[in-house]
This record gives sequence, structure tokens and C-alpha cells, in this order.
Amino acid sequence: MIAVLKFTLKFVIGIALLICFLIGVARMLAPDPPQRQIIIQPRKAEKKWLTQRFQYHWISGCIEENGEFYFIRDGRKCGL
Repeated sequence: MIAVLKFTLKFVIGIALLICFLIGVARMLAPDPPQRQIIIQPRKAEKKWLTQRFQYHWISGCIEENGEFYFIRDGRKCGL
């Protein structure tokens, strides 16, 4: 009876170690989660100003870096 309990205990511990090993391998092989991007919504006044500038320059979007708004036309950087 004791031999059966020892075998069962060794079997359960072996299976638990195998499962832990497989989980570790799966975590190493899994791809990294995608980076989250922060999207800042413009205020109403800023949105109105941007819409007016888009219509003036005949564009549909712009790039904002360090508080400066610009767009690319014919390979040149043009300010709003």
C-alpha cells in the first residue's frame, strides 16, 4: 500500500513539474504583447482650427510633433 502511495506521489509531482516546464516554454515562445499607443483627442477649439487649416491647404490630415503641426507636400515639410 505504501509503495502505491509513493508511486502516486512521484507521478503527481512529475506531472506537476512537466506542466510547469511546458508553461515556461510556452511563455518564452509567445510573442510580446503589442505596445499601446496614446491617442490624444483635440479640444473643440483646436479641432475647429485644424479643420479650417485643412480646408485652406486642401489636405485631410497632418502630423504633430512637439506641438508643431505640419504636412508633407511634394516631399517638403509645410507648416499649417
